[in-house]
Amino acid sequence: MIVPLLEKLRSVIGTSGTGTSPGGTGRMARVALSAGSQLVAKVIAAVLLLVTIRWTHPYLNEERQGTWITISSLITGLTWADLGIGNALITHLTRAAVRGDQVECRRLFSSAAFFLAAVGGIALVVLSALAWTIDLGWFLKLKEGAEARETLMIAVLIFSLSVPFTLIERVRLAFQESHVTSWFLVGSGLLSLGLLAMAAHARAPLPVLLMTLQGPPLLGAIANAIHLFATRRRWLLPARADVRRSHGELMLRTGAIFLALNLLQVANFQIDNLIIARIQGTAAVTYFSYHLRPFAVIQSIQLLCIAPLWPAYAEAITLGEFRWVKRLLLGSMAVSILLGVASATLLLLASDRLIQLWVGTPVNVSHPLLWALALWNMLAALGATVAVFWNSASLLRSQLIFSLLLAGCSVPAKLALGTRFGLTGIVWATTLSYVLVVVLPCLVVVPRQIRRMELPHSFHADPRPPSGI
Repeated sequence: MIVPLLEKLRSVIGTSGTGTSPGGTGRMARVALSAGSQLVAKVIAAVLLLVTIRWTHPYLNEERQGTWITISSLITGLTWADLGIGNALITHLTRAAVRGDQVECRRLFSSAAFFLAAVGGIALVVLSALAWTIDLGWFLKLKEGAEARETLMIAVLIFSLSVPFTLIERVRLAFQESHVTSWFLVGSGLLSLGLLAMAAHARAPLPVLLMTLQGPPLLGAIANAIHLFATRRRWLLPARADVRRSHGELMLRTGAIFLALNLLQVANFQIDNLIIARIQGTAAVTYFSYHLRPFAVIQSIQLLCIAPLWPAYAEAITLGEFRWVKRLLLGSMAVSILLGVASATLLLLASDRLIQLWVGTPVNVSHPLLWALALWNMLAALGATVAVFWNSASLLRSQLIFSLLLAGCSVPAKLALGTRFGLTGIVWATTLSYVLVVVLPCLVVVPRQIRRMELPHSFHADPRPPSGI
């Protein structure tokens, strides 16, 4: 009885990724599989976050912890370094995969891979020079800046090496196989747990601690690449002969908008720790992270569940299934609101206990800060749902306009309210700016875009039937 059920699941999900499923049923089955596996990976990541502070808090003072968090934020903010090529590849590769065009897929991926390999090399040289010359200790108001500089140098090295391997995750997502990436993330997370336990027991310095957290994900990405090319998609292995200038220019044009969006994302959401460190010092960054992390874990789980919708939308749009896209968009927005309210309520009720469990020592919790973070968490989940639809439907200009408006409003507001009201003021600056320049206009823009979807010739649909690749 089990075997027929597995065969039925296999036939619905499809063994070859995009283009093999029977309409929306198989598409949503792959979305569910990806979301479920990513949830497991995120649970491992949440446990890692929990024990990181708990294991290192006994011997790292607040200044060193704040330095570690700030450097991690800096590296996270460098996601724009792929110049938007990774996100551009998702949409173009999905559409080529739906058509069953292996040659086009290989040219797209080879052009992107060789370009990002060069970007990684340039990033290593430029960022290393900056890390060596900038006085990070002065900027972060540290008593001792030598350890911070060494930590930043190692972070730059690992980041630069990982740049070309970020494409593997995008390829998996385009073929709706992100569940495979999730299992490699689970493995790298477990490896990080083991290495961190040994490093904390030995009271290792910040550079070693950073390697235990950032090294295994790089190894996992390399293993994911080996698995991708050694199994069913050997034909996708990048080759210099498949690099095409036209394909590079296509992805650079699309990637330029994603690059701008990524830079604005950094300005809107990733510089909070830098602003806090500059205004109140790195110890305040540590205190802020105590409150932020529970909400960040929930938000990242929501984003991971939303991400598989990107190739699902792109496949349906390519095939002209606009009513399915409309139903999915409205349904995912409703689910995001419900889950956002439920998760924020649970976190508010259990926040004191969660923070103490995470840190391992009593913390003077700021409840106004928690309320501000809870409201922002709900809005961010809803915004991410709409952003995924815009990405897949190539409605990038809408995102760009709203992101520009948000950056122009939120950054000055954070500086002003953060100086006057502290940490809570920074969160409220983000939330109020987001409501003013994004949420309210979207109440008009998004329904209009949904109505346009069903109009003839409003979106391009490929008439050719899909074939599995």
